[in-house]
Parts: sequence; structure tokens; C-alpha cells
Amino acid sequence: MSRWKLVTRGKVREVYENVNGTRVLLVASNSVPGLGAKSTAEIPDRGKMLTRVSKDWFRQTNAIVPNAYLPVSLDPDPNVLPTFGEAAIEMLKLEMLPIRVVVRGYLAGSIWDAYSGPDKVREFCGLKLPNGLKNSTKLGSPIFTPTTKSRKESREVELSFEEMIEHLEKQGVTSALDRAIVVREHAIKLYEFAYAKMLKQGIILADTKFEFGIDPVSGNIMLGDELFTPDSSRFWAAKDYEPGHDQKALGVQIVKDWVKKHPGRKIPEDVLEEAETTFTRICGIITSNHRWK
Repeated sequence: MSRWKLVTRGKVREVYENVNGTRVLLVASNSVPGLGAKSTAEIPDRGKMLTRVSKDWFRQTNAIVPNAYLPVSLDPDPNVLPTFGEAAIEMLKLEMLPIRVVVRGYLAGSIWDAYSGPDKVREFCGLKLPNGLKNSTKLGSPIFTPTTKSRKESREVELSFEEMIEHLEKQGVTSALDRAIVVREHAIKLYEFAYAKMLKQGIILADTKFEFGIDPVSGNIMLGDELFTPDSSRFWAAKDYEPGHDQKALGVQIVKDWVKKHPGRKIPEDVLEEAETTFTRICGIITSNHRWK
């Protein structure tokens, strides 16, 4: 334990740093994220399953986009597993970019809320959207929709590509334009790879979040945080997909959707049970060649 110093402790994760300041340890909890301050929920073994999924994806995609995960070949700390358990993942410490990246293949979530809302938004993150689209429509090609967190409003704020570059520059990121182009290319490549793989397994990857950083040694952009987990992604069962209405949620999205419709109320046991069941199934399918049935 002495090799690792606690940096932050949140509801869904603890972050540690090694004594040299070159590596970080992310330890996922069982708490469901994104429910706000008034609602809490846990999924048993969520931390272990989440970490297992991220590790699997990091291994599969490292040849496509380099990431900060430290597999056995890169000499991770052998004391991590016995000390922190299977919910921990050891990674290179990156200089994280002050943005979150969302790649969307479907008109769902916040983009559908904006499109169908009172203002009838037809431009999202600087991208033009045609009239006449239905809820959960498959977009012609995946779109890149970066966000950041506003300190004043404490929520994610959508950015156009140009606004993203400006934000990076204001935050002191050098070569912001070049960095932004690389991040966009990496994010789209990753989404397309996972979308094709998961569709063969009967699951639609509707949208997903990424976080990128700069490797202080090489100066290159690398992928960090988590990857294609039920926390960071919106999954649908392909056999049930039908545009024109909200799709049946899977995993933690079930809980998030319920809380959104019933703010401040206690989450029913049947909602938690369904979230746990589908969360476990998705994690099992991702780390195997099984299909969603």
C-alpha cells in the first residue's frame, strides 16, 4: 500500500498515484454513477466487472489507438491485485485533456432531447441535423460531440470542434488543433471497431464516452480512463431495436433513465435487479464471443 498514495476518493472510484508520479491506479466501486446527489444505487461486483471489461477492450484496441493500460508485459506492480483486488487497473499517468469525448451513432440521449425539445435544435456540437429524424434513428455516420465540465454550472457542456480547440488552447494545451484532430480520428476509429464487433454479438453500441490524455514521455495522445463499459456506453439489444421511440435500456442506463423520470424518489428493487442482471450479461458478452439472446 505504501507505494500508492490516495489522490481522490469519489462515490464511484478511488484514484491512487505511485510514489514516482508516473502511474495511477483506478479502483472502481460498486456504486452506479450519474444519479445526482440525492439518489444512490449499487450493483454487486460492479467494480470488478467494469475493470475486467476495460482491460479486455484496452488489449483489443491498443493496435488501433494506444492506451495507458499496463498489461503484464509492461511490468505492473505485482502487489496491486492482492492489495486492491480485481476492481483495480494500473495505468500510465497521462496529462489528461480537459474534455470528454462522446461519439454517437444514433439520435438518443441528450442529442435527441435537444432535437425534439421546445427549441427544436438542428445544430448539435456544430453539426447540422436534418429535419424529420425519429427518436433513436441511426445516423448516416458516427458523429464526434466533445464536451467539457463547466465549473459554474457543474454539468457537461457540449462543444463544437472549433470550440473544443479554443477550450484546449485556453487550458494551456500546446498544438491544440493537431491534438484535436488526432482525438477526433482516434475516437471515431474506436467507436467503429467496437460497434462492428458488438453488433455481431447482438448488441448495438448507440453512443460512448472517451477520455484522452498526453503521454508526458512521448508527447503522444493516448486513451485513458475506461473503455466501452456499461457505465460509459449506451447499449441496446439489436433484436429489439425499432426507431421512433426510446429503446429499452440495458445495464446502469436503466437506473439513470428511471431517476431522470422520477427525481428524488427511492429507486425500486425491481429496477435495480433488472439493471444488475443486464449489466452482468453485457459484461459477460463483451469479454466472450457469446451473443445477446
